[in-house]
Amino acid sequence: TLTVNNVHDRAAALNTIVPNSRQSFTALLKGIYREVFSGIAGSDVSDLTNSPAFPANPSGAELLTNLFETPGRVWNNYGQRLRARILPPVTGDYRFWLAADDSGVLLLGANDAPESARPIAAVAAGVLVAARQWDVQPSQQSALIPLVAGQQYYLEALMQTSISVEFPPDHLAVRWQLPDGSLEEPIPAARLTPYGMNPPSIVSQPTNTSVVEGSTATFQLTVSNPDPIRFQWQQNGTNIAGATNSIYTDLVIERAENGSVVQCVLSNPVGSTNSVGAILNVTPDVTPPVLVDVSNNSSNRVVVFFSEPVDAATATNFANYRIAGVTVLAAALRDNRSVTLTTTPLVMGGTYTLTVNAVRDRAVTPNVIAPNSQRTFLAADFFPQAIGSPPLPGFITWTGNGVDITASGGDLGGTNDQFHFSYQQRRGDFDVKVRVQRLDFTDLWSAAGLMAREDLGTNGRYAAAFSTPSIAGSFFQYRANTGGAAQTSGAFPVNYPYTWLRLQRLGGTRFTGYASFDGQTWTQLGSVILALPPTIYLGFAVSSHNPSQTVLAQFRDFGDSTGESVGVLPVAMEPLGPSSRRTGLVFTEIMSLEFIELYNSNPFFADLSGYRISGDVDYTFPPRTLLPGGAFLVIARNPADLQAVHGLSNVTGPYTNNLSNGKGTVRLRNRADAILLEVNYDSKPPWPVAADGAGHSLVLARPSYGEGDPKAWGQSDTFGGSPGRADGVEFSPLRNVMINEFLAHTDPPELDYLELYNHAFSPVDLSGCWLSDDPATNKFRIPDGTILGPTGFVALAETTLGFALSAAGEALYLVNSNRTRVVDAIRFEGQENGVATGRYPDGAPGFQRLAAKTPGAPNAPLRISSLVINEIMYHPITDDANDEFVELYNRGTNAINLNGWRFTDGIDFTFGNTVIPANGYLVVAKNAARLMTNYPNLNAGNTVGNYEGTLNNSGERLALSRRDFTVTTNLSGVVKTNFFYVEVEEVTFGKGGRWGNWSEGGGSSLERIDPHSDPRQSSNWADSDETAKSAWTSVSFSGTLDNADGSSSRNNSLQIYLLDAGECLVDNVSVSIAGSGNLVTNS
Repeated sequence: TLTVNNVHDRAAALNTIVPNSRQSFTALLKGIYREVFSGIAGSDVSDLTNSPAFPANPSGAELLTNLFETPGRVWNNYGQRLRARILPPVTGDYRFWLAADDSGVLLLGANDAPESARPIAAVAAGVLVAARQWDVQPSQQSALIPLVAGQQYYLEALMQTSISVEFPPDHLAVRWQLPDGSLEEPIPAARLTPYGMNPPSIVSQPTNTSVVEGSTATFQLTVSNPDPIRFQWQQNGTNIAGATNSIYTDLVIERAENGSVVQCVLSNPVGSTNSVGAILNVTPDVTPPVLVDVSNNSSNRVVVFFSEPVDAATATNFANYRIAGVTVLAAALRDNRSVTLTTTPLVMGGTYTLTVNAVRDRAVTPNVIAPNSQRTFLAADFFPQAIGSPPLPGFITWTGNGVDITASGGDLGGTNDQFHFSYQQRRGDFDVKVRVQRLDFTDLWSAAGLMAREDLGTNGRYAAAFSTPSIAGSFFQYRANTGGAAQTSGAFPVNYPYTWLRLQRLGGTRFTGYASFDGQTWTQLGSVILALPPTIYLGFAVSSHNPSQTVLAQFRDFGDSTGESVGVLPVAMEPLGPSSRRTGLVFTEIMSLEFIELYNSNPFFADLSGYRISGDVDYTFPPRTLLPGGAFLVIARNPADLQAVHGLSNVTGPYTNNLSNGKGTVRLRNRADAILLEVNYDSKPPWPVAADGAGHSLVLARPSYGEGDPKAWGQSDTFGGSPGRADGVEFSPLRNVMINEFLAHTDPPELDYLELYNHAFSPVDLSGCWLSDDPATNKFRIPDGTILGPTGFVALAETTLGFALSAAGEALYLVNSNRTRVVDAIRFEGQENGVATGRYPDGAPGFQRLAAKTPGAPNAPLRISSLVINEIMYHPITDDANDEFVELYNRGTNAINLNGWRFTDGIDFTFGNTVIPANGYLVVAKNAARLMTNYPNLNAGNTVGNYEGTLNNSGERLALSRRDFTVTTNLSGVVKTNFFYVEVEEVTFGKGGRWGNWSEGGGSSLERIDPHSDPRQSSNWADSDETAKSAWTSVSFSGTLDNADGSSSRNNSLQIYLLDAGECLVDNVSVSIAGSGNLVTNS
């Protein structure tokens, strides 16, 4: 009721309102009530309305007080309902529009009752409607609807979405057109009153609680409302400051609180209610305090933690404390449960024992600590401190060369921080570094790093170098002003367990952050000028970025950074990222017989419910399988075993069937069974040899190539792989050492040998490394003191190695001294007698036959075969594999009989008694009869076929081999002949880049430019020239020029374009405007 006095009109007599005039009115709450239903798959509104959760059990709710529009989100599998009563401002005809994604329905009632509502507009799934896009589908618009001013009408909007794959994100909005033609888009909340929102309803009340004085008491209640509720706890009718959640905890109960009544006042925009009063019963404390922990926070300060609040007088009496080996000089309360002791200097790394006597608790009848209570502690360089009161306690564990820190915390950044800080006070300039060995995934923005901080307040100034678990990488961060927003700069990929961070203070005010892969060569992340005090807090900062969960960070090798370079690390490394445009999900690791690793390279979660792994194994992800952005998920054959060995939590399975040890296929399919990812791995080069039975897994080392390209894959950094985390790369000097040359087919007195080569410009110590041709047995240990000089070579003969190489082909392994990693591994096929195989130039990625044997010296050039692969038709313009062929050319001076020769890779074909004359050609066809029909120059004399298999349209390896043999005699004198194939010519062709354009289905073949050139290089191949085979086509057109206005001054040029690449001759062109003559001169 409104009461009014002393208001007069504008008449000359100033007539005054009747005293105490009163008018009653009803205050209408403005807005729209929104309910969200999560975990509902499907794109249609019917998926929402048919869900068991609809309409009674929403997962959340809120009051929208601005517009009839929901916030844009990139959520998956949820629906929502918006309800209100709308009040038309004038009588007339109104029109409504709906915009939603994926689908939506708008209902309007004939009055204010929900039962009268009928659909008036809709959005169907399948045709994308962007936010506030009102005219994509005809059904988005309603007919004209007559409404009466002042009468309320029920209005409801429903929306359902499945998986978000497009932007803009999910949305829902409603607009209307008023009778005067004006639009309100979306409809303002002031036009509506919420429907369906209820006052707070308490489901469970707080209960009476009995506690011991000095301990903690907790009161809680629950409500049925899905929308936010305001809570205010009271004790004996007085509001308790800060007690505004559904749970209230009194950390220190006093005896005086005995019998007090605790209750909660609940409210929302619709109404309020009170809980019942819960009685707090406090019993006397009869338990004495005990020592909980002791640690130092500097070289002369020790912090003592008690089990309960302690009496200030006895706790600050330094005479009650004794530490053997040092003198206690003073004692001061740190908080009600801890005391800081000032001592004479401690020896860092030393072990000390604290003895405490006469300290009492705060009970009304005090209890005294047990006489001579003792606690032993290690004097450490860093002191743990919680900044911003994280809800979960932090823990620090000292190891031999570092610390493990477990911490929670809301954030490191913004205007206030909440994290764990293990610090030391440092005065003046410094330059320190640390290796972050491990940072578990709790959140995409969990952070760990080095921080220099002005003080221990939550909003203090600082500079820091941080790393995160995955895609957010490492960066520099600082807060320039107290209470200001933190700023970040720089980006560097993480590389656990070899993620190095460095923080430098120079000139007192310049702070600079760096990151590195090896702790020697650094990349600058950022720098800032901060006028901080001479003495600051320096140490390890850790935050989980999720207050309800902890994260583990491991710091190792902390120390000064001296004389190290700043620049780009000269190493080919690519951080994890998407490997396909179809999805942000990535296969990142495959271990035959054990596991498949999936990674979400997007910064938002992926719903894998109903997705499937197919190929050699089969596994369907169960409902509600969510993979957070930047996180890994391991699909294991035996999840329990993998968890036991690697300590993983992010494991699912088991899958059925087994991954092949040789070649196999792994696919990821979505719920529609469409293939998102496909890997067809193999045990042959160019696939990593060490991942085939030598203990390593396959890891995605270069995702930009795409998961289907062998060049994208490498071996894991160590044996066993790295399931559930990124595979770090250790930049050991041994990475520069490789098997560079070998000779495997010899006749006495010539000996087999292999050669090692150091590709770096610095020496490498090979002491203790192993060489073998068996992954299960290390056969030859390289002697201690063996140093391979810069770009140096060492050759080892079979008499030194203790084993000969197999002429029929095998694998060779170089293993590091502690037998945790295969440094290099190669696999070779049959070898020609007396012909060495090696890398050319030295250190090149692949192996080829060499023109000469050069053990211990730079390799000779390639040995180019007399018979070469000269032309490849791998993707005919017909898209019919029957039109494929491979052309061979004899560039030598002698005829070659191909009897017994064979294509051993790419296609399968064994030659009969076929002779290629000197300077002659032979075509090997997929379908010889068809090819000879298409090419009149081909006949049975120069064409053979039909080969098995087809050539890959995306490129592949072709290998031509001739048959060879060895003769051996066993210990019983039995002579045995072993036949095998020797590769004499091979090419791995591709598509795109320099591999030609028209040969990829455009009508050309891929031709070798010079038969004497290196077949490995794409620059030595080109598209065949087909222009002479084409005929000119005459095209004539006459018509009116589009978009012309009849002005010769404005229309002064004629432009003709080709729709695709090709050639054309333009002649006899006539252009006239308004009866003019030809404006084009044809010459």
